[in-house]
Amino acid sequence: MSVLARLSQLLGLGPEIEKSSPLDTAESHRAGSLIIIDIRDPDEWTATGTPQGSHRISMTDSDFVETVERLLTTHPNAVTAIGCQTGMRSRTAIKRLRKSIPREFKILQGGIEGWIAAGLPLDY
Repeated sequence: MSVLARLSQLLGLGPEIEKSSPLDTAESHRAGSLIIIDIRDPDEWTATGTPQGSHRISMTDSDFVETVERLLTTHPNAVTAIGCQTGMRSRTAIKRLRKSIPREFKILQGGIEGWIAAGLPLDY
């Protein structure tokens, strides 16, 4: 990674954050080329469930970045989709993650609400 690219990453200026539709996310997840991280809080997971097969790592956990980093070492080639309730917190989470983890992250478009609206399966 070039010095300029790393500096942009550290400042949170990296490339525009790509969005992935719920259907595309589900398809890529089934194919094994994408993992989903639900960054909402535990009470939100309980209230609505989480995308089937997703990882629950709350953005408010003090070790959020480190936990995501450990998870990603077990999925070295997968793209990561970050989901929150509507998609707004995902952008903040990805900016935080990019400062430490040089990887491709996508926003789950519409968040978990979009996933539910698409009729996709949930884990409770």
